Amino acid sequence: MPRATVAAAVLAALAVLAGVGCSGTSSVPGSVGPSPSPSITVPGGISATGPVPADYLARADKICIGALAELQRRGPAPLGPTDPRRLTAKQLRAAAPYLDRGAYLQGAAARAVRALPPPPAGADGWGVYRAAVGQYADGAQAEASAAKAGDVPGFLAAAQRLLAVRTKVLDSGLAVGLGAGTACARLF
Repeated sequence: MPRATVAAAVLAALAVLAGVGCSGTSSVPGSVGPSPSPSITVPGGISATGPVPADYLARADKICIGALAELQRRGPAPLGPTDPRRLTAKQLRAAAPYLDRGAYLQGAAARAVRALPPPPAGADGWGVYRAAVGQYADGAQAEASAAKAGDVPGFLAAAQRLLAVRTKVLDSGLAVGLGAGTACARLF
């Protein structure tokens, strides 16, 4: 399945992350899989020939596997309006606990990944990845904070920024040997 366009990805992410459809507005179902972000459609695991050794990347991915399992336990994403620009503050505040739990779990995983000692090879590329993962966790927290406040424009802006950071995470992950099918690529 090919990657979605940026505009479609933004709308898909916002629809999944959007507030609960408590009113009569039309809704779309939440994400079925464990990923809190738009699904990654490019296959690939950990590279055995990447600049960072595969056993090191497997340690990082194990952290992400645990976080994905916790994310799955929180249940499906709340329903939101088909057009995220139609979100209300009430809907957004209703989705805040879901988003806050996701941000907490992604932040904890990002801190654990960032706490790993430098790899024996590929440290420069790993540093770029670590920084991007930290930015992603910060962005997820910004989304959750905007949702708690019922700040729809702030939430939409945070979601837009988060998608740009997600691209950095995916690109830097691929550069070190974390394929798009890894748990870390699905988590961040």
